Amino acid sequence: MNRRAIRELADAVDRQQGWLIVDEAFIDYCQTQSVVSMLSEHPRMIVLRSLTKFYAMPGLRIGYLVGASKVVDQLKDRQPPWSVNSLAQEVSRAVLHDHAYATKSRTFMKSERSRLIRGLRSLSGLRVLLISCRILC
Repeated sequence: MNRRAIRELADAVDRQQGWLIVDEAFIDYCQTQSVVSMLSEHPRMIVLRSLTKFYAMPGLRIGYLVGASKVVDQLKDRQPPWSVNSLAQEVSRAVLHDHAYATKSRTFMKSERSRLIRGLRSLSGLRVLLISCRILC
């Protein structure tokens, strides 16, 4: 979903006094679509992020959430002790400072997206439908 659609959904959820949880596990590949900037307008929205997808470290199972401080504090009170091990913490600190990796990964995915589309289109009996990447990323 693009930002406009998320905003419309968040507005509808706000009217019902519900909660909106947005999974941005893959947002590192399309940062312009992040909805974190909408949190001040929608205090009942929580954004989930993952480091394991973009940084290719699924075994460490590390992520975080972003939300209104009051909500984050309430969730923190319910968080189990030792929810993140020290190895995952140290690796996370390191990868978040590796800007060269991030740039290389985004460039690679952009070229691979085109290669994958070409490959799929070369298969007989298969029709490839795309959402405009220019709109989303």
